[in-house]
Amino acid sequence: MDNLFHSNYAVDSQDPGNYTRSGLDVWFRPHSGKFATDDAINAKTSSFFRVGDYVNERDLRSDAHKWETVLCKQRRMRASSLQEPVFDIHYNARISGRQNLSADKVRYALVITVDAPREGDLYDRVVRSYAGQLEALTPVIEIPVKTEV
Repeated sequence: MDNLFHSNYAVDSQDPGNYTRSGLDVWFRPHSGKFATDDAINAKTSSFFRVGDYVNERDLRSDAHKWETVLCKQRRMRASSLQEPVFDIHYNARISGRQNLSADKVRYALVITVDAPREGDLYDRVVRSYAGQLEALTPVIEIPVKTEV
């Protein structure tokens, strides 16, 4: 499963520790029937892009992950370990390091590629399951291709 994530963030020059006024955190719930605890309401999650649950500031800056606007991650999983998998995208807006409840919306794109060679009808099954929710991507611009004769 490849995942490409892109977003634009407003810069907060008055708060160099956070640098941006907002950020997105992506979490993955691979199996709707597996919970972290017996009394949990939502299925068990894991961070899709982070190395661990907590990464210190120095490591984020040295690996250039703190302010990266395009992230790409690949994860290989058994089909049997997936049941109604979902990505949760959390929008964290702040001003002067504190939560900002009146922040502007942020534009983002999440592109997921699933490769399952043994599942010949995967595309058709997804389209049927999510009919009315999925929308085909339509190119906004056309890039001319020059050919020489």
